[in-house]
Amino acid sequence: MPDNASEHGYTIDHMLEFCHCSCWRWRGLVDFLCLYAVAFRSGKSPKADYYGVRTKASTHIEFMVVLIDVLLLIGFAVPLWSKRVLHFPLGDATTVKVVGQQFAWNFHYAGRTEYSAGRTRR
Repeated sequence: MPDNASEHGYTIDHMLEFCHCSCWRWRGLVDFLCLYAVAFRSGKSPKADYYGVRTKASTHIEFMVVLIDVLLLIGFAVPLWSKRVLHFPLGDATTVKVVGQQFAWNFHYAGRTEYSAGRTRR
């Protein structure tokens, strides 16, 4: 990784490393479960079950995966956002009004300009 250009760069790097490690662990678990399912199947051509799944286990597992993902996201995003908001520079910040338009951004800096002073450019 390159050197951090900001104070909070190390926390973002740590979050990315943790997310990548978590994804690799989940992938390892899924790979293991797929190999287990292939290795211990009931036969080469089992009889088809036309009724499908009779339990709600898959729904509960999907809900738990989504819940874990949301908790991880909130667990990382909220502390980083609160650090960012609490340490906002107030004294030496420049006030800029930004207007977004289709295909353009207009920036208006605080203070007098030659247009606001009544002079026109020639």
